[in-house]
Amino acid sequence: MEQLQRGYRLRVLLCHVDSEECHKTLEDVHQAAIVNGWTVILARSPEEAARYLETYQAYEKKQADAIQERVEGDYFSRLTDVLTTIRSVNRTDAATMSSSLGTLASIMAASKERLALCPGVFRA
Repeated sequence: MEQLQRGYRLRVLLCHVDSEECHKTLEDVHQAAIVNGWTVILARSPEEAARYLETYQAYEKKQADAIQERVEGDYFSRLTDVLTTIRSVNRTDAATMSSSLGTLASIMAASKERLALCPGVFRA
């Protein structure tokens, strides 16, 4: 790892994880990668690993702003962006929680009962 470090600005270690009992090994790999400034990507299938490689190659010569997400600067847009990173929360849910509870801090501090009062947020 140390020898490869000198020749490249971006160092990525792509690991194909094909076992459920690999936590200790992955911890060791991750620790070594952090110490040496590498990024670790875990793939659960050869197809997923291939997609990562294809994506990296497609963006190899692109500028950073080409792949960065553009988020509006206002508070509501940023709040919506944060909340919709949760798989089960859509833009409508984010708007409902925002109008009912206000801030991200209020939403995070709200109980399940309080969140359930927001129409459509806890769907069956």
